[in-house]
Parts: sequence; structure tokens; C-alpha cells
Amino acid sequence: MDEWLLDPMHGLELGDTEEDLQPIVASDFLTQEAFNYFSAIQQKKPTYGMERKIRRLISRSIWPRILVARCRALIATALPLFVHGHWKFLEHILSFIRSVLHYLGLLLHGLRLMMNAAHLIQGTISTDSGFDALFQYLSHSWFELFTDIQCIISALTPSDYLVLSCSLMVLELAFIAVRAWNEAQRIRNHIKIINAAIRNQELQPDTLNELLRAKAHAEAMLAHTYKKLALNFGVTLLTTSLFFIKSVLLPLAMVSVAANPFMSFIFAVVALLVSVMNHYLNQYIDKEKPKTPMHNESRRDLFFYKKPAPMSKQLIQNTFTNIAEKCNAIY
Repeated sequence: MDEWLLDPMHGLELGDTEEDLQPIVASDFLTQEAFNYFSAIQQKKPTYGMERKIRRLISRSIWPRILVARCRALIATALPLFVHGHWKFLEHILSFIRSVLHYLGLLLHGLRLMMNAAHLIQGTISTDSGFDALFQYLSHSWFELFTDIQCIISALTPSDYLVLSCSLMVLELAFIAVRAWNEAQRIRNHIKIINAAIRNQELQPDTLNELLRAKAHAEAMLAHTYKKLALNFGVTLLTTSLFFIKSVLLPLAMVSVAANPFMSFIFAVVALLVSVMNHYLNQYIDKEKPKTPMHNESRRDLFFYKKPAPMSKQLIQNTFTNIAEKCNAIY
């Protein structure tokens, strides 16, 4: 697998946690609009525990795989420049690392592709409306299917198939834009529905408070979606441009420059910097992602309504002391 094709996999879903998979219950909300919004943005929980573990493993392996691949490419391109002589042992190690990444990508994405295919077949044959079930499943997993198919094709394609590699990257750009537009459009529709409910003149204060908080959450989630789109689309566009310049433009325009080992080293350094920047910027943006209500207790207490702050021991002692002093003063 060419290291340049690893970046489009990054910055999408970093893996769900048990907290993210807590069920959304309608009884925890005062309004149907708030419940519909939070149930729509929640990640779909896999049916089987083993499937959840495999998906979490795939998500959490993305960044280490990218980092190892980038460092391997950097060392491989730096050897001819800074090391005199032939280091066969180190070259064998680098080749082994590339092979491991190659087969690991095939294994992980092949497993997830088979799980998605199994869900598609199961949903199609287990219900009377097979087409509706198929469309509903594809509506929230089509990008994951494309990513897995892209990674498998990239791993099985020879490195000199430049037209196919560039086509996959351009297709990735288009799909990232479509995916982000779909998510943003879905959130905007929920905001419109919540705004229509807020205009109702007969709302109780608690109900209005819940709708206002759900609207604020949806607006924050919409801003977060735009930031993720800008970062992921920008990084994928930069990666695609660098790949095209390195593999297509330079060999056609300046053969001597493209054959210079120093140019390969420069592109490897830029690739590493882009990946590191992408990783930490995604982490920074994810920290600002609005949190969804938890199901451990009533969401009304945890999210939509402020719970009274617990009283400290010193405050309790002072309260009882004041009561005792007032009682002594009275008697």
C-alpha cells in the first residue's frame, strides 16, 4: 500500500466508547423534537460485542499505522542521502514493516467490509421491504464501505498504476464533500424543526428550556461538522496534490529532478508533517465537539437542567452552627 493513500482514512471516526453507545430513550426527554435530534446524531451501536471490538481496533489503529508508514518512508528516502554504503539489514527491516502494514490494512478493512456486507444481506433478506432496509443501512454506512473498498483496492494495486491511485484520491475528495454536506443538511433540518416547535406559544418553561438547549447543541454540532469538513477536505486535497506532483507532474516535466533522491526525501518529510498536523488538529477539534446526554441518570438532570451543587462538609457544619445560634438566641 502506498503511504500516500493512508491519510484519507484519518480524521473520520476515531472509535466509539461505551459512553457513546448508551441508548437514547424517549422517556428522558420532554419533547419529541429533542429526542429525534439526539437519536439521529448518535452512532449506531453494532449488534455483536466482537464487532464493536473489531471496529474499535480498526479506528484506533489508523494513527499508529499512518505514523509508522510515514516514518518508514522517511527513513527509506534518507538512507541514500545520509548513509554511505549498503545497509542490507536495515533495508530488510523497512521492507518487512511495509509488508506488515500492507497485510494489516487488508485484514482490518477486509473484516469491516465483510461485516458491513453481512449486515446488508441480513437486512435485505430478513424484512419484507428489503430495498428500504438496504437504503437505510447504506445511508449511514456508505462512506465506511467506500473507505474499506478503496483501501483494499489500493493495497492490491501495483504502485505504477498511477491513474487508478489518483482516481481513487479524487473520488475520495468528492465523497468527503458529499458526506459532510449530508451530515450538515441533516442537522440543519433538525434545527428548522426545533425552531418551529419553539415558536409555539403554549410551551411550558421546562419544555421551552429543553428545546433551546437542543437548538444550541445542534448549532454547535453544525459548526463542528464544518470544521471537520474543512480540515479533512483540505488535508485530502493537499495529499492528493502532493501525490500528483511527485508521481505524475515531476516525472513528465523534469525527469532529472524527479529522479533525484533528495526530492523523495523532501516529499517524505512533507508527508510526515501533514499527517502529524492532521492528527493533532483533529484531536483539537474533537475536544470542542458538543457532548451528548448520558443515560446513567435522567438526561433532564444531567444535560437540560442544572442540578444543585452538592454541599460541602464545612458548609453543612456552618449551617447547623447558625441554626443552633439562632435557637439559643430565641430561648
